[in-house]
Amino acid sequence: MLYKALTFLKVARQVAATGNVVLSKILTELDNSKDSMQLGVDYEKFFASHLTITLVSEVEHFLGSAVAAALRLYPEKMGSQTIKLADVLAVSSKEEIIDRAARGVMNALMYEKPLDYLKNLANILSIDEANFEHLWPVFVELKARRDVGVHNNWNANEIYIRKIREAGISST
Repeated sequence: MLYKALTFLKVARQVAATGNVVLSKILTELDNSKDSMQLGVDYEKFFASHLTITLVSEVEHFLGSAVAAALRLYPEKMGSQTIKLADVLAVSSKEEIIDRAARGVMNALMYEKPLDYLKNLANILSIDEANFEHLWPVFVELKARRDVGVHNNWNANEIYIRKIREAGISST
């Protein structure tokens, strides 16, 4: 939906630039609206930023779901896990314990350093990490870009620079 809105805005601006007075007036009104002024960015940048956030979130959700499913099927891939007695007593089956542990491992994986994340992801999913090495820096940078957008108003900071360096990307 966001992509369609962004595409519409881009096309509308192109049409308005050809002299369409009505469309030009509508877009000017939109750009000068209270919402636009509060955002401090034009709507194209607003939609593009939300596309980035959504894309990274969906990829992370997919990877997390795949990891959790693999761990439920092959719980031995979790290695040694500490489980609180209260958690054991709170569940009604072995599968629930495994599910809780799998979600914990999956959540921890998402916060690992980029290269450790790739190594452990490949291990859990039984895939050759070499197949992803060329894509991984792009994903890490996009993920770091999303984080800096959400948490620092799209301004690169030392956390962003550290994350991309850890992935082998130059910050210049």
